Amino acid sequence: MKKFLIVLSLGLLLFVTYSLPVMLPKSDKDITINYFTKGRYSENSIYLYDDIFMVTSDYDNGQKIADNLVNIVGISASFKGDYDDMQKVIKKCKVAVQQEETVGNVHIIYGISENCGKMTQANGININFQIAIRDNVITVGTPLIMGSY
Repeated sequence: MKKFLIVLSLGLLLFVTYSLPVMLPKSDKDITINYFTKGRYSENSIYLYDDIFMVTSDYDNGQKIADNLVNIVGISASFKGDYDDMQKVIKKCKVAVQQEETVGNVHIIYGISENCGKMTQANGININFQIAIRDNVITVGTPLIMGSY
């Protein structure tokens, strides 16, 4: 599990500069990556709101998908894990926790990471890192989770 968290942390470090194409390390872990673009740049894009679209990839094809996208405004990754795994990701990404909340069965942490890019506002605070856990599925996003948890 440590190896997985290290690979995920490295992957997050690489794709936090979400305005540029993303480089993802190779992994055989079951991670789903969502790219959020301003405008539709893929036939597989799903419309979310305004002019924001989502493109989903498995971890192994993430780089190929990212290379074909422009105007990436956010990225999220989802994988199985527990609360301790979530805390390890927060530590590895050097997140300064700004706020925590629980909505139903979803625990959400908002923070700032020196490893992440541009800030955005959520709940009246500036953040560039968001992580949530629901039913043993962890979702990490930068600057925030734009899809669902």
